[in-house]
Amino acid sequence: MLRVVRGFVRAIPGLAVAVLLGACASSPPSTQEIDQQKVAAINHAASRQGVKVLWISMPTKRIASPG
Repeated sequence: MLRVVRGFVRAIPGLAVAVLLGACASSPPSTQEIDQQKVAAINHAASRQGVKVLWISMPTKRIASPG
């Protein structure tokens, strides 16, 4: 039991640092929307070559957040 307590005591400073660095890494909220121009350009280029695009993750762009 004493080993378990010592293990937790040793882990606390590392966890505290990880939490603090994670908080510093957060960025202000931004809004993203699908980049329709990029999607259209890629789909058009693919269709000229006879290829169909199956989008798994549509390209996005950041837009100014209100406020």
